[in-house]
Amino acid sequence: MKVSIVLFSLLYSSFAFADQAAFDKMVTQTKDLFDLPFATAVAVVRDDEVIYEGYFGFEDIEKQKPVDQNTSFYIASVTKPFFALTVLQSEYNQQIDTSSSLLSLFPDIDFQMEGVNKITIKHLLSHTSGISEDPFIWPFAYTGLHNPQIRRKLLTNIKPNKNTFPGEFEYANIGYNILGMWYEESLNTTWQQAISHHTIRPLKLINTSTTLPTSDKGVAPYALPYSASSDTPNKPLYLFKQPQTMHSAGGMTSTVNDLASFIKVQLNDGKLNGEQVIPSQVIQKSHQSISTIPNPNGKTRTFSKNEYGWGWFIGQYHGEKVFHHGGGYPGSSAHVSFIPKHKLGVAIVNNEGRLGNAINTLLADAIYQHLLGNKMAEKHLLDELHALKKAVDGFIERNKQRRSDEPENSSLTLPTSKYVGLYQHNLLGTVEVASHSGHLQITWGALNATSRHAKATDSVLAELVPERMQEISFNRDQQGNVTSLVIDTNRFQKTNAM
Repeated sequence: MKVSIVLFSLLYSSFAFADQAAFDKMVTQTKDLFDLPFATAVAVVRDDEVIYEGYFGFEDIEKQKPVDQNTSFYIASVTKPFFALTVLQSEYNQQIDTSSSLLSLFPDIDFQMEGVNKITIKHLLSHTSGISEDPFIWPFAYTGLHNPQIRRKLLTNIKPNKNTFPGEFEYANIGYNILGMWYEESLNTTWQQAISHHTIRPLKLINTSTTLPTSDKGVAPYALPYSASSDTPNKPLYLFKQPQTMHSAGGMTSTVNDLASFIKVQLNDGKLNGEQVIPSQVIQKSHQSISTIPNPNGKTRTFSKNEYGWGWFIGQYHGEKVFHHGGGYPGSSAHVSFIPKHKLGVAIVNNEGRLGNAINTLLADAIYQHLLGNKMAEKHLLDELHALKKAVDGFIERNKQRRSDEPENSSLTLPTSKYVGLYQHNLLGTVEVASHSGHLQITWGALNATSRHAKATDSVLAELVPERMQEISFNRDQQGNVTSLVIDTNRFQKTNAM
């Protein structure tokens, strides 16, 4: 009997070592191909055990500070399954009913949109509310220009989504943002405190947080954000998350090891290391499908998105049901997934955004294939990586070409001093326009950019959000005076010159 146990242990150890070596090689090959030293952290879960942890690259490239098990990453929309689970636990504790309507949640709000008595919490959490995300996305995720009064004004003025009807799926942050407001107004707590109480503390996620300390300029309380498509890919992006831009649809930092614990709870009916930390009924409900996701063009994905549950995409992976969610923001990307039948899960985080998300998918796919016995997993990964490298190189080249095609001269019809001033929006705050070396310096809350020349008359281009060039147009009255500017269809009225 002892011989059998020892033999089994030796075999298990050899398999585990082989897995670790294979995963190390997969990540190293990926990093080497792109020749970018941004941080990548990977954790692989089998049943109730982390069978692999790997840390590669730097959380701060300039200081050559390597990533390790204590490095926090901004996980963006991977916040959603945490918050949805929190809502279900509030329901389990009879604090809320997920069939409650939006109108019943905020009975004193004079909604401008019709049908709010038919939109439920279930709709809000499953992206089927039919509510437009504009302009909610800007203050919550980017500018940080909101307070309780502004949030109530934003809620009062919600409007129907032009592309979908209630009950139809369209991914957005707004449902989660609205429920985050409800916690503050109705339970005398914040969404941050609710997640901490219901999830972070029970799971003992000591390196996971829903808040950020107010940081000095140029210092981020998580792995510094980078972009492979930037002109200076080894320098951090200027845009860091701030306390005011942490929100209930994308407002958490975590480590890959803590994310592994979150996966364990999903795979084991709410148990972590043998202890029931989340009620099994709550975990089971969180895995139920709520809505079907249309795919009219027949797009194929490595991890398909057939349905959406309570904070989880539900799809197929080589014929098996997979639950997954990603998170992306300039300079940050995260992937969490698990396959219940095989009791397997993967968590990957990077401090790179667009490329990081693509890498996450390829690595998770290769890891699962390896664990499921596909001996060609490594070759398949290399083939996919080379295809991705070609696509990334093409994207960077097109970006360079686009910039070289930008007009040499400004399309502004007046001296830049005439555009300088403060521009006000009753819901979105103030945009400040200043003159800087013949260009316009545009500041909108946490966003800041120097303008570039645009082709359209009285317009400029500005990369307020890294990796996203935005056209900003100016309007003039009959006397030729600048009266307003428009960002993403939102009009800001000029109030005064500075």
